[in-house]
Amino acid sequence: MSLTLYYNDVHSESRAVLLVSKALNINLTLEEIDTCGREICGEVTNAIPLNSTPIMKDGELIIWENHAIITYLINQYRNDDPLYPNEPKKRSLIDEMMYFDSSVLLTRINNIFNSILIKDEKEISIDKIRSLQEVYSYLEKLLEKTEYLTGDTLTIADLCCVASVSSAAIIIPLSSEKYPKLFQWFARCRKLPYYNEVTSIPTSKIESIDSKSSFDLVIYKDNTDNVISNTVLTKILALLKPGGLFGITQGDNAFLYCNKPNYEIGSSAKLNLKCKPVKAVWKIDDTVEDDMIDPDNLLDEDDLKKPDAASLKVCATTGKRKACKDCSCGLAEELAGESKIAANSANAKSSCGNCYLGDAFRCAACPYLGMPAFKPGEKVQLAGSLLKSDI
Repeated sequence: MSLTLYYNDVHSESRAVLLVSKALNINLTLEEIDTCGREICGEVTNAIPLNSTPIMKDGELIIWENHAIITYLINQYRNDDPLYPNEPKKRSLIDEMMYFDSSVLLTRINNIFNSILIKDEKEISIDKIRSLQEVYSYLEKLLEKTEYLTGDTLTIADLCCVASVSSAAIIIPLSSEKYPKLFQWFARCRKLPYYNEVTSIPTSKIESIDSKSSFDLVIYKDNTDNVISNTVLTKILALLKPGGLFGITQGDNAFLYCNKPNYEIGSSAKLNLKCKPVKAVWKIDDTVEDDMIDPDNLLDEDDLKKPDAASLKVCATTGKRKACKDCSCGLAEELAGESKIAANSANAKSSCGNCYLGDAFRCAACPYLGMPAFKPGEKVQLAGSLLKSDI
């Protein structure tokens, strides 16, 4: 008997075959390959439709599906083993759970990992989380009356499903409160003498990896409660690409996800400082002279007349055209006379005497606000609305 198994222990399908081979005490020649299957020999690659693991070669026979490999091993080398008895009713229940593992459990797990590894999604959607929780609920209900999935004894259905659940638990850890029966079943399977040998990756294997910044996702799973060494943690982080996702699960419920910074220490990037050409904007020089207006043309004859010196007379003390308290320059009398003239207006009475000078000299309550200046004593007609109080 010369059986060769091409495997990768990252895949739960490979771990399922390894668990069954250990349980049946069947010796396999193990050939570990990378996750993409690029190291599979040409003879095997040409014989399978998918470049995936596990793949078993027995002479000229090549089988590339994990459940088919498992049933072949028993039928060929351990016929009627308690793990897969010949009795039709018992075998049908085992087949049922293996089909469930293949079509439901593994499909939903792979959908989540593919969304991260292939689609480069940084978060797991709620729908995918709920789909996995539905599987947990189904298994929990199935284990209410029995210790194992198909009865009270271990079968290959348990070994296949525990390999898948171990991967699912990385995404959603099993809760002993929400799924007590499933949690107990998982703990029971983990106590099998060959379980840790198959599922645990030696520290030396991690430290021997030479790749740097090559992975989008790295998940570290430790079934013990020991503290992760700095050497192992540093090596794992070095494997991640900048911005890659790092998951840690330890013990039964400890679980953590984190992202590596989206840059490498000491990295550099060239900055493009070239400015894009800017479209020409208008300039003052571009104005056509024909459109310019001569400000002198805006002045009329009255604007060009020199003002009378008497009208510009101001008080030397106040510096304004407003008499001081002890006025002796005659400005007080002049202003008083102007006030009398303004008081003769038929429609309004000025309190300051400056109404005729224009808005610059008018007070805030002046009824002439907004109207042009007029000569002292000139009769100005106000609209009726302006003589009414606003209050």
